[in-house]
Amino acid sequence: MRMRGGPVRAVLECAGIGEWQRIDGRSLLPYCRGDIPADRAVICENHSEATTTPCFMVRRDRWKYTYIHGAEEQLFDINDDPGEWHNLVGDPACAEVRDELRQLILNRFDPDRIDRELNENLAERAAVKRADWILLTVMLAAVGLAYLIDVLSDQELRSGP
Repeated sequence: MRMRGGPVRAVLECAGIGEWQRIDGRSLLPYCRGDIPADRAVICENHSEATTTPCFMVRRDRWKYTYIHGAEEQLFDINDDPGEWHNLVGDPACAEVRDELRQLILNRFDPDRIDRELNENLAERAAVKRADWILLTVMLAAVGLAYLIDVLSDQELRSGP
């Protein structure tokens, strides 16, 4: 089994374990220390729980680019606009950085395929969610019933025959 990621590597490095062969990614420890290369991009993706379309975000240096499949792209200069109020995606002066960040996503992911797969299993995900709620309701009812039986049994014991 392969494990993913920088957080696991960082914890192992802090513990003095160092390199472990079966972990993908790079340690995040240098980033925690402020050693962040300007050209390093971080990509986040979300296309599962509580979403119905693929969503991606790339952060590199001062730029944050958001791609939500089927929606308008967003590009922000985080240094000048930390509140993300001014979308620069249509600014010709930012076209090159927008295209580079978009390409980082499209080189790695196929949003059309992911969107198709999401739509194919929406009904399945909804059924699983309903089943989880039903199970939780049954469990809570069972706990409540057990408590009621326990209380009634205690009252019978105190009152005697």
